[in-house]
Amino acid sequence: MFSIFNKKIKISELFNDATDIHNHVLPGIDDGAKTIEDSLEMLEKFKALGFKSINATPHTMSDFYPNTKESIFEALTNVQGQLKNDSIRLKATSEYMLDPNFEEVLKNNPEKLLTFNDNHILVEMSFYRPYDRFEEVLYDLQLKGFQPILAHPERYLYYADKITYFTTLKNKGVRLQLNTLSLTNHYGTKTNEITKKLLADDLYDFIGTDAHKIEHLNKIETIKIASKYSNTISKLLQNNKALF
Repeated sequence: MFSIFNKKIKISELFNDATDIHNHVLPGIDDGAKTIEDSLEMLEKFKALGFKSINATPHTMSDFYPNTKESIFEALTNVQGQLKNDSIRLKATSEYMLDPNFEEVLKNNPEKLLTFNDNHILVEMSFYRPYDRFEEVLYDLQLKGFQPILAHPERYLYYADKITYFTTLKNKGVRLQLNTLSLTNHYGTKTNEITKKLLADDLYDFIGTDAHKIEHLNKIETIKIASKYSNTISKLLQNNKALF
């Protein structure tokens, strides 16, 4: 028997005047856009999809992408200078890898950390193993007045059999950000399975594209989701707006 819950809609139908809070659209400072031309192409695609505001979040990783507030704002300014007046709105923060360098900055120069419109800060871990001081750093962030957002929890497969741990994190004040492509098998079937469990338990707070290149946005354009998820995704997109 046909059920309304079996109906699928294009996720792009929900993107009207949307805000993206996680992407790698700034050129030449991480594994995202390589050139300003790449950045502008991605931003035009964001606009075509219905996005109105973009908060770029280049990686900050001490070993690979040692970005600073200065390097990020330089890249941001370069792109903003190429945008048309009627184009998309663009800001930048960062996606911070939890590592000893991050802890050093948090301890001694927390003012150098880039946050969203208030005190929210996007953090991530290795996909291979959790950071050994994960919960301690989250606690230290909160003591300093920051609100941590954990990027793409569904991609940390070492928690695949410990899904209840994310409820524990939520109870400790950590917010969770879903990757749009995790709604498909883009990162693998296990990631998609975890995503559905976290959605079912209403554990996500935000959603981000995590787009690194135009191909990611082209793929997002094709995503269809079960209609039963549309209200939840719409709520996450609304939460995004409060961060811009």
